[in-house]
Amino acid sequence: MVGTGMGAWLLAAVLVAAPTPGAVPKPPLTPPPEAADPLLPRDAWNFAETIADLAERIADEYAQEITPEELLVAGLTELYTEAGLSLPNHFRQRAEKASSPDTRRLVAHDARLALGSVATAKGVLGVILATEGFNRVLDPYCGFMPNRNAAIAASQSEFGLGLELEGANGPRWLAFQAGWLTPGNGADRHAIPNPVVFPWRITRVLPGSPAAQAGLRPDDRITHINGDAVTARNSRTLISRLLTVSPLELTIHRPGTAQPIVRKLVREAYVPESFFGVQRWNDGSWDYWLDKDEKIAYIRIGTIESETEESFRAILNALIEKGVRGLVLDLRWCPGGYVVPTTQIAGMFLPEGKPITHITSRHPERNLRSDMAAGSIEGREAFVKLPMIALVGPETIGGGEMIAAALQDHKRCPIAGQRTFGKANVMMPMATRIPGLSYKISTGYSLRPNGENRHRFRDSKPTDPWGVRPDRGWEIPLTLALNDRLQASAERQAIRPRSDRTAVAFDDPLADPQKLIAAKFLREQILRSVSP
Repeated sequence: MVGTGMGAWLLAAVLVAAPTPGAVPKPPLTPPPEAADPLLPRDAWNFAETIADLAERIADEYAQEITPEELLVAGLTELYTEAGLSLPNHFRQRAEKASSPDTRRLVAHDARLALGSVATAKGVLGVILATEGFNRVLDPYCGFMPNRNAAIAASQSEFGLGLELEGANGPRWLAFQAGWLTPGNGADRHAIPNPVVFPWRITRVLPGSPAAQAGLRPDDRITHINGDAVTARNSRTLISRLLTVSPLELTIHRPGTAQPIVRKLVREAYVPESFFGVQRWNDGSWDYWLDKDEKIAYIRIGTIESETEESFRAILNALIEKGVRGLVLDLRWCPGGYVVPTTQIAGMFLPEGKPITHITSRHPERNLRSDMAAGSIEGREAFVKLPMIALVGPETIGGGEMIAAALQDHKRCPIAGQRTFGKANVMMPMATRIPGLSYKISTGYSLRPNGENRHRFRDSKPTDPWGVRPDRGWEIPLTLALNDRLQASAERQAIRPRSDRTAVAFDDPLADPQKLIAAKFLREQILRSVSP
């Protein structure tokens, strides 16, 4: 459920405690010349402990068979590649044969020590970069994540404000946030360069966040914080304010606008919005009527957060009370989210007990839940009878695909649009030795209700059964350019504050051919139902 993302989507926020490290071999008596750095021996052992520990635990929990030795080779290869070097053959051969935890620690230690004081290998940055190499053998969705963002599936770098900045992602950003590997080891945590690109450009704003409520937009440039100008020289100092200080007064330069814009933001707990309608009312709520005369509603699902099922059911109940006769369920840009609320949303449209998904793993005895079906909810009869059509596309990912597959397998409604992304791995956060960071790992896969695979693996072919294909006759192709324009416009509409009346293309149903065809289908269904 986690996400790109965040795709990344989580089964539950369960942290697995790191095992107590065992005895570690002593370092070589004669270290290489690079060890003149007094911090290097300790850093090498910290690196070795963390990498070896992660490799062992990931190999045990990962959804597919993998060995700690394969992970160690991949991690050391990446560490050397980042330093502009090739992993020496003798280290590769030792890592391939390192069949015990202590042996893997010693190999990792020696390989790290041999690199010396290379900037990319130091401290927590070296650990994170090495684990990026794990993805040479794991899927690309595994990796470190900040603990403070574990509760929000929509983002891993939103500063607690709901905005993302260019450069505030990836391993260097994680290292910048986390500091050095072990607090108090004498390393200068400020030595890690600030990876945020200057000038500070907002790349994303989360719907329902303080940044969205303040009217910030992607491509805005932050020029001042609390009156202090952001410069290349003080960028490191001021980025810490963005991470910790509240309230904040941000001065913004918006392309196409001559005068600076000043916005005040308060850092507070919030849940990103997950459901969007046709337009906002003045009170900030959504108008879900696509065709008010025919009582055709429209709901677009975004990131599925941990507590969104009740909100979705409330929307449906309100529409039922107002006499809704048809529903367009838009999953085209749904990046997934948490598994449990996803199954609950899918289950609202199906009879009680109908299977939604089966989660497979190498260790089924460790699963909290494996078979998930439509549960008991009040008002289900009206939801099940409601005529509907679901829209999907290449950016329908994870949880969005789970909903579409359940509706399709049970022949609940037409699935229209384009083939979906093909991501069905279930992820769990794993505790690590690095303060403030967890490691998210794929522990299993979510199958369709009919038992077929949904996940697109590295070697999957276009003819293989991954993702969700539209029903026969319901393929509605869009050019890549039009799809991108519609997605950008939908996201712009979602973050537009209620006071902003600026029109965007997504306000006009005529600009969206897939939505038009879906509405036409429902009108025909309604007409057929009332014809004598």
